[in-house]
Amino acid sequence: MGDGTGAAYPLDVRVLGSLEIHRGDGAVPLGGRRQQAVLACLVVARSAGVPSERIADAIWGATPPPGYLSTLQTYVFHLREMVEPERPKGSPGRLLVTVTGGYALRIPDEAVDARRFERLVGEGRSLLTPDPSRASRLLAEALALWHGDVLADFADVEPVAREAARLDEMRQAALEAWAEAELARFLAAIGGRAEAAR
Repeated sequence: MGDGTGAAYPLDVRVLGSLEIHRGDGAVPLGGRRQQAVLACLVVARSAGVPSERIADAIWGATPPPGYLSTLQTYVFHLREMVEPERPKGSPGRLLVTVTGGYALRIPDEAVDARRFERLVGEGRSLLTPDPSRASRLLAEALALWHGDVLADFADVEPVAREAARLDEMRQAALEAWAEAELARFLAAIGGRAEAAR
């Protein structure tokens, strides 16, 4: 299990703001915008395979350029070098893998800030009644993972827009749950002081 930062995994993928990947102490350079858009499509798909045609439609629209499959392969080649620098040349990817008709990014959920956010929100909301103090801490930790709009540079990429809307809605629910937990803590503290004063 990670510590909330993704540091226990080879990659720390950040989508709750601009797209970033960190390995060790530094950020991984991700190349140009279209190459990054390929990565964004794969991240939001979780570990499911994404057909090449769907990626092409997301980054070029309805009329991709001639030879787009070769261009897409080049993007994936460079992304593999960035996310798996220790991979022997010519060997298949372990994280960014080729699947039938497309590609998939196979990394643990805890390596992605959005997945950690979802886990922390679920845990926090489940503790609202039995332990509002712990619920508040978990929800605050979840909300602290955000550093901007979801994949802010790719709002025009359709799969990203859908995921951004879903996560934004969850963020609003998390804020409301955190406020509820804080109110419950406040009322419990007042009740405890009143009881002690009797």
